[in-house]
Amino acid sequence: MNKRWIKLLLITISCSTIPRTPVNGTYDYRIEFAEFVEGAMTVPCKVQFKDDSVYVINTEDSFLGTKGDIIEAGIFARHKSGKMIIQHNESDIYEEEVRGCSGGPSVIDTVEKIYWMCYNLKN
Repeated sequence: MNKRWIKLLLITISCSTIPRTPVNGTYDYRIEFAEFVEGAMTVPCKVQFKDDSVYVINTEDSFLGTKGDIIEAGIFARHKSGKMIIQHNESDIYEEEVRGCSGGPSVIDTVEKIYWMCYNLKN
């Protein structure tokens, strides 16, 4: 195989693993909490993408609020780690930690359809 084909193959493989911005619309997601093992405590939600904005919407009355409340909203951006985040200010993309309870930005996993947040911040 010549070098050109190998390069094309590598580009194709790497591009297929890069998270993509979903098409404008509203999607079924689940909320996972950073303090727990994945799947230990989940809550359904809707995530709406509109241009470069993202909205996480509560789908049931719960400790998170009333059905229809916006849990979080911001700019859908790529963090320096490659993860997709909800950005509230320019420095968010450079924060050391994401997805945790350190005060860094929340993560939106568009492949697994998970919104990661901190349980302790809601209680």
